[in-house]
Amino acid sequence: MRPDLLLPLLAIPGTDRPPRFQAESLVGEVPHSGWLLDEVGEAIARLDGFRFDFLHFDRVAETARAAEAGPPTPLAPHPALVAIDRRSARIEARGGWFWIGDWLLGHHGDAAGAELSFTSAAPRIRLVLHAHGWSGIARVTVDGEVFAEPDLYHQHAGIPHLVEVPNPARRPLRIALAPTGRRHPESQGRQVLIEEILEEAGPPVLPDWRKPAAVNRGGAFGEKALALLAGVPEDGVLLDIGGGRRQIADPRYLNLEYTQFSEPDLFGDGLALPFRDGVIDAIHSSAVLEHVRDPHRFAAEVWRVLRPGGRILVNAAFMQPIHSEGQHFFNHTPYAMEMLFERFADRRVWWGGSLHDAVAWMMQVAKVPGRADPAEYEAFLASLRRFSDMVTYDRLMYVAGDVWLEGRKPG
Repeated sequence: MRPDLLLPLLAIPGTDRPPRFQAESLVGEVPHSGWLLDEVGEAIARLDGFRFDFLHFDRVAETARAAEAGPPTPLAPHPALVAIDRRSARIEARGGWFWIGDWLLGHHGDAAGAELSFTSAAPRIRLVLHAHGWSGIARVTVDGEVFAEPDLYHQHAGIPHLVEVPNPARRPLRIALAPTGRRHPESQGRQVLIEEILEEAGPPVLPDWRKPAAVNRGGAFGEKALALLAGVPEDGVLLDIGGGRRQIADPRYLNLEYTQFSEPDLFGDGLALPFRDGVIDAIHSSAVLEHVRDPHRFAAEVWRVLRPGGRILVNAAFMQPIHSEGQHFFNHTPYAMEMLFERFADRRVWWGGSLHDAVAWMMQVAKVPGRADPAEYEAFLASLRRFSDMVTYDRLMYVAGDVWLEGRKPG
């Protein structure tokens, strides 16, 4: 959604009070950068690259910048960054690299001599690496010299880790990425994963506010989520709270995320949603509720911003071990989901997962597989699968991996 079309829906977070918008730069008539200000002129959000961010900025500094800013100015063209096809002949990979879907190219970090390399004469080259809880330490070399050794461990989520190689002379550089086999003490693996390789190419261009192609980089949409979007009117909005690294190329879809991924439409907090009362047609939130500090406030905010008659589809962890360390607070039973959203009509609760999946995940995070005899552990998993098949759906409620709820705000 274009920033100027989104503005009428936005509010000072957690309230129904509209902010004041001050544009800094424009692309045509579309705001590209600027500020949202409260009643006393304090910055409550930064607009940058067509996206509003209510979280990741210095409020004091941006308030001062907004106070000193003049009229908005046209944005100058910027050098374009173009992705190199990682399956092309330009990329040389040796030593056991593998694909995760069609998105991540990686290595387990356990083979000497593994390396991914290419040559570029672009004035700027970016390696977009992937940092998560199983990542190790990588090595980036330029013409055989060590350029960087990024530690790609990140305990909370899979996020981009940028390594930028400047090349103002535009001479051919041989750039190589390799696992070192080392890792952060808290990491559960030594993986080196790469999301994209980008290089400056072609003449400068103006950025475009339009939504990118649909992507799903962690947390697929189910049929019910797509049906929820299909029921939203053409001029309506489906808000995905904590949409993570996914995007739907549909102007009705808004991904609100806490973490600065590249895919979301705006950044905000689910405990203080930056929307006016009753302006959202439908709300989807999956694998988020266990990560919020106050589930009751989350449910109240969902109620506040949803239109009368609007529908919700919410999912939460139940029998799942701690994940996203430091940001996993409350698992939820079916009864908890009913209690949190009791004001909604037409509620329906269901659950998923299996006994096998729950126990296998617990064994994995407890690091049992690395300590157990492999044959003995495989025999255990085989038995677990047989026992899991004996669990009927009604009894699965007691050991379900996750719980879903759908409902409607009366009116």
